[in-house]
Amino acid sequence: MSILNALLAAGALAAGQPHADEAARQGAETPVIRPVEVEILHRDVVIWRGALRIAPGNAASFQLSTRETYWAGCVGERVRINRAADNRLSLQLMEANGQVTDRPPLQVQFEWTRPSGDIQVDDAGCLIAGPDMLTARIQSDIALPPGRRVTLRGDGDIVINLKRR
Repeated sequence: MSILNALLAAGALAAGQPHADEAARQGAETPVIRPVEVEILHRDVVIWRGALRIAPGNAASFQLSTRETYWAGCVGERVRINRAADNRLSLQLMEANGQVTDRPPLQVQFEWTRPSGDIQVDDAGCLIAGPDMLTARIQSDIALPPGRRVTLRGDGDIVINLKRR
């Protein structure tokens, strides 16, 4: 069993949410928590797939960050140059709190920053320039009733598929 599954089973990740019986004792309405199935693709390759649970007035998010080192060797008196490239992905879903507005009820914010993959070296194999950073963003307000699937497309060949259970 993974650590995440163990925490979910133990209820540790839901510790900030009142239990239904506690909410009833306090006279509050039990919030409806709805899972949203998420699939993030780049050029038809799945970057992340999973479910995020959201409720009115609350957000759910997913973040992934990696740092990789790249380098180009040099000869003679020149030294090796070490550089790092960051790769950051974040997705946030925010459901409106039930108030009537002109906007659809689900806000989607996505950002993916990654290296272009291109480095420049001189004739001696020394690094001249590291990869440029590319950033793709999607910001959209959508309606996503239960059972419906919505596809969002963004720059950099990003596709986000969302389906409310």
